[in-house]
Amino acid sequence: MLYTRSVSEAADVQVEKKRGVHWAIKVWLIFHCFAVITRTIPLPQPEDVQRVADPGFSPQKMNSALKVGNLNTFRQTSWLLPYYTESLGFWQYWDMFAPNPAQEDIWIDAEVVFADGSRSTVMYPRMYDMSLTEKFVSERYRKYRERLASEAYAWKWPHTAHWFAAKAWKDPANPPVRVTMRRHFYLVPKPPAKTNFEYTTYPFYSATIDQVRMKELMP
Repeated sequence: MLYTRSVSEAADVQVEKKRGVHWAIKVWLIFHCFAVITRTIPLPQPEDVQRVADPGFSPQKMNSALKVGNLNTFRQTSWLLPYYTESLGFWQYWDMFAPNPAQEDIWIDAEVVFADGSRSTVMYPRMYDMSLTEKFVSERYRKYRERLASEAYAWKWPHTAHWFAAKAWKDPANPPVRVTMRRHFYLVPKPPAKTNFEYTTYPFYSATIDQVRMKELMP
């Protein structure tokens, strides 16, 4: 009976050994962690480049050298890592954190002009106005707004203008004919300077609405 139990326990141990993680998964996990770390290291600032060129040694210089070296190697497409992190969504931005956090409070709306000359203002979904539950579901709107406010993403503006027009269109006989998108923002200065909480309004894109495209967007 004792011998039978020992054989059974030995078999159980052998089974446990066979249940180990495959080596390929371990290799991938190490690679994945390394790739994500290279993508989350902050980009160097001009002072980092200068600090690396300065003589001497300091912890600050080591930190700057890490950021500069990472940008010049692993962040380059020739190393192929950016293709992995970008295509799978493992990128990260540091605009919430030091050393250069975002300094703008910004929201967007649009003035829509209809065929009869009437006007309507359409708000872009704003996290500030949402309940906690809505924020969890609608976070994508804030991320899109961050891109929309940048000149680098101007190619998104025509489509978004038609989106505003479709949101405003209630009367089929009175279609929207023009949309002007506006930024409302104020800058948060570095302490101890006080913030001026009055928003500055800036029209950043205006377009005539394509009626054929509008009909495609309507439900």
